[in-house]
Amino acid sequence: MAEKLKESQQVQKWQDRISVSRRWRDQVSEENNWENLIKEIQGKYDVVLGNIQVPPINEMFAYKDASLANLYYKDPFLAVNPKKNATIASAYILEAGLNHLWRELKLKADIELEITDSLFVGHAWNKVGNNTKTSGSGDLLKIIEDSIYANRVSWRDMYMNVGCKNPPKDNIWLAQRIYRPTEDVKKDYGKVAKRLNGSSYPSIDIKYMKNILYKEDFNFTAIYEVWDAHERMVYTLADEINNEYLEDPKPWPDYLDEFPFQFLSFHNIPDEPYPQSDVAPWEPQVKEKIKLFTMMLNFAKRWNRQMLITKGTMGLQEMDKFEKGIEGSILQANKTGDLQSAVKMLDWGSMPPDFFMLVDRLDALIDRIRGQSQFQQGGVTKTATRTSGELELIKGVADARSDRKQDRIETHCENIARHLLMQMKNNFDVPYIARITGKEPPEIIQAFKDQGIFDPASQTIKFDKSAIQGDFDVSVKAGSTLPLDKGTRDKILNNVYQMSIHLASAPSVPPFIAEIVKELLKDYEIKGLEVAFDEQQKAAQQKAEEASQQTSIDDQKTMAETAKRNAQAQNVQIDTLLKGIQGAGKATGILGPEESITK
Repeated sequence: MAEKLKESQQVQKWQDRISVSRRWRDQVSEENNWENLIKEIQGKYDVVLGNIQVPPINEMFAYKDASLANLYYKDPFLAVNPKKNATIASAYILEAGLNHLWRELKLKADIELEITDSLFVGHAWNKVGNNTKTSGSGDLLKIIEDSIYANRVSWRDMYMNVGCKNPPKDNIWLAQRIYRPTEDVKKDYGKVAKRLNGSSYPSIDIKYMKNILYKEDFNFTAIYEVWDAHERMVYTLADEINNEYLEDPKPWPDYLDEFPFQFLSFHNIPDEPYPQSDVAPWEPQVKEKIKLFTMMLNFAKRWNRQMLITKGTMGLQEMDKFEKGIEGSILQANKTGDLQSAVKMLDWGSMPPDFFMLVDRLDALIDRIRGQSQFQQGGVTKTATRTSGELELIKGVADARSDRKQDRIETHCENIARHLLMQMKNNFDVPYIARITGKEPPEIIQAFKDQGIFDPASQTIKFDKSAIQGDFDVSVKAGSTLPLDKGTRDKILNNVYQMSIHLASAPSVPPFIAEIVKELLKDYEIKGLEVAFDEQQKAAQQKAEEASQQTSIDDQKTMAETAKRNAQAQNVQIDTLLKGIQGAGKATGILGPEESITK
């Protein structure tokens, strides 16, 4: 009974902590206008100008769309390097598996949502974990699901302790709210969950709950997964049950020395846990621009549609048709003399130039604050007053600011990949099959073959966690998430072409230069040029070998000819010597050897 009372107090304490954290977070959200900033992506601006209809200028959508295209155009390439007791072969295997898992989990969609959260709300969350479901008990216990996941967690569903300043590094605890169908919660959490009644999902209007037959389809329960860093325990509880946990508390996994939640932000504020929104500093100027543009449209519409008409020229019915402006209408005029003199359109002055000047000033302010010019969003720049050099400078400054965001995103991806790596090393109880992307150099493929895990037909490797043990370092290849637009491709092709002119005239390409060219082509994924360069290298190598063989044959011929001539010269010398001796013998009466033998 005492133990139950202790658990009841613990559950109530956690529910109170989460409630305080929710009120604090909601207050910050209201002060910083987070919800409205999110709505503005959809063109829902809270701008009112009397009784005039206000058409939105959706700068927020343009900024979000251009930022995603410039910062995260494609999945990153993850590089794994061995440390301490790890081997190069295991790093190669893990690198291939990690890049394959990233694509299998379809993380691109989650990362794009997290970038959107960071731009508009100021921060974003991602969680990496492992789903393990079992069935049976005792000797019949078996795993029916064992899968690694990494997904975005909405900022609305994350809670943290009051007093932190640099989440998640200095958090005492973090909690995630998870909405699930009430019936599923009852099935997964046993008798404790049987007491749950549930409620409608927060985003579903209560009016849709009326007059429906299958209300259980709209019945959800909010459960909370609390990660306590002090006790290194994980608690699971629900709002409706304040005296028991949904399941027994579980210890943190031994291999996990930090929260499984990754935090992305672009503009941290000193001593404040919640970072600043990227769009909040220039959002008021967008609203003023909308007001000015509305006034301009109203001026154009209202002050060019008024006229003077002689009384009695048209009846009330005809006047009504005229005001409605229905096309094809026939208006009957009373015969009151000259119709041209009876009707006169009012002439109004042209639109004041101040309007255009103010709109231009607002655009300049917005561009300066957000660091993203209009031509980066696909807009037209005033090239009549801008040289190409000036445009390059503007783009360079904007790129410098976006490079900072890109570095934050790459670090965020590295943190996610590092946690995926930990999960792969510790939770792959069954062999994992990864598809090779074709980017791996031959030495990596050779390492797979040496391990006996590579299938050349399907271009896949099959491994388990015993093949990837050790300590590893994970990094994102710089710039691997960026787009390769036509201008960049043309510039790269031109550089490669200029380099190839010199390489083509060289008798052989030095290994150092060849590796630089390979890295350039690999970075920009110009597959055709990679293959062509490899073929050129092979052809040059084959030609060099043939030339070397021909040189060797020629050298052998020269050596044989030299030996032959040396032998002939030696024979001539011996013959001359013999003849000299014989001549000397005849002169002295002493016979030479041949003559002596003959006689």
